[in-house]
Amino acid sequence: MIMNLKYVVLISLVSLSIITYVSNQKFKENIQNVSEILGEKQERRFFLPFPKDHKVISENYDVRKTNIVIESTKTNKEIKDFYEEILRSKNYQKEYEYESEGLIEFRYTTEKEDLVIKTSQVNEVSLTEFDYHK
Repeated sequence: MIMNLKYVVLISLVSLSIITYVSNQKFKENIQNVSEILGEKQERRFFLPFPKDHKVISENYDVRKTNIVIESTKTNKEIKDFYEEILRSKNYQKEYEYESEGLIEFRYTTEKEDLVIKTSQVNEVSLTEFDYHK
């Protein structure tokens, strides 16, 4: 009787684990589908979306500082326009913009935050760096 009870408990736990795993996989797929519908992917640790075709090259997070570099097939101008629209909608103020031979750098701030974005064109891709400080 006790052996049968042990098997029932073991089978129940294994079944519950399998059901939980399958449910989590379906949930992850739904989240990914929502990101694809929006056309942008929102990184969990960074407050701005990235272009749909992005690839994260490097990420460094600190308590008050974030540095991320992404690669995209969008042009520098498309990257700049993409982020300027988003930052204006979030009430960031433009501090400066600098443009020179394939490099665009611009800075937006709020009372508590500072964000410098640098994007440079390298052949068919652009590399974009985000320096964010709280």
